Amino acid sequence: MTFGTTIEVYAKKFFDYKAVEEKFDMDFLEATGVAIDQQLQQIKENTDKAYNQVKHQFRDSSSRARKKAWSECTEFLKSHDKIDQQTEQEIEEEFKRRYPDTEQPRRAWAGLDTEGMIEELVSGGVISTWEQKILIQTYIQGNRKNHFSPTDIHDFLFDELYHTTSNSDLIMSLIATTTAFTRIARIFADEFDVPKGTKQAIEEIWQTIFTAHPPEDD
Repeated sequence: MTFGTTIEVYAKKFFDYKAVEEKFDMDFLEATGVAIDQQLQQIKENTDKAYNQVKHQFRDSSSRARKKAWSECTEFLKSHDKIDQQTEQEIEEEFKRRYPDTEQPRRAWAGLDTEGMIEELVSGGVISTWEQKILIQTYIQGNRKNHFSPTDIHDFLFDELYHTTSNSDLIMSLIATTTAFTRIARIFADEFDVPKGTKQAIEEIWQTIFTAHPPEDD
């Protein structure tokens, strides 16, 4: 395989990952309870079809993925009364024997993936299900900005898609930044001697930010 051919192969694989990103996006939307209308259902079917064609290129064979697979299989057998506690312990020991030193420090505060942590916040009463929807959808878009995304690069190649994506990114970044700074301002206003007029202005900005989102019943 020549150098030029190698570049083409990896470039194709990079853009094939666009189907994986779209699959993740659709899964996130379903997890937030977004209603699947006829148009979205068609998009979902096309997304699943494209994903199934490329998913074999991106199998996760990491120790974390293996551990998850073994745990899910063990839980399945337990739920059907196929194994007892002793057998479960033997399975755990066998896994450690085959894959030693697979335990790594947690990368996330809850030991979960992003959607799992958000679910923890909802179940703990820290945020509402409405806030969960906003947070998940913000995460979907923001996740593409911390690495090279085939979806973003694909959109960059076409004028109409580029302008749509660019405008959407600008709006999202302004809302996220304004929300963060306003929240910090409210905290400081509560803790320090800030004029009443300033507090009122901050509160008005805060309420304006929330009215920029769809109502909870939408």
